[in-house]
Amino acid sequence: MSDNHHDDEHHEHSLKPHIFNLLALFGLTTLTWFSAAYLKFGEPWDNLIALGIAITKASLVILIFMHVKEATRLVKVCAFGGFFWIFLFFAYLVGDVLTRPGTTTYEGWQPDVRKAVEAPIHHGHGGGHEGGHGHGEGHGAGHGEDHGHGGGH
Repeated sequence: MSDNHHDDEHHEHSLKPHIFNLLALFGLTTLTWFSAAYLKFGEPWDNLIALGIAITKASLVILIFMHVKEATRLVKVCAFGGFFWIFLFFAYLVGDVLTRPGTTTYEGWQPDVRKAVEAPIHHGHGGGHEGGHGHGEGHGAGHGEDHGHGGGH
């Protein structure tokens, strides 16, 4: 009976699933390259196609290479829970980014150089400190008339 129990614990793994996995990953990687180089569906479809292929490749690695497909129910629940947590993280991240004004397109991510150029530069007195960065209220910002000794603005 102990020999039978030992056989239940020891799984013989065939090489066929790993070869299938390797060929599928090569094919999906080629498909990703081909779709990025030649198929232009426009935003957001290009990114969604690449993301779908990436999720398929990750699923193949997890299920076949990591043997989650043949694992116990606890391992399957933990693997699913981990990826569900990552999905929630990215869903909230995308929701946060898309609800910010001016960041729904790639132009929204570019810095506004006009604001930096048009911003006035204050040259204050007092050892090179500018604009009252934690040195008292008004210190250096008003050409020396206040010197940070209380109100005045």
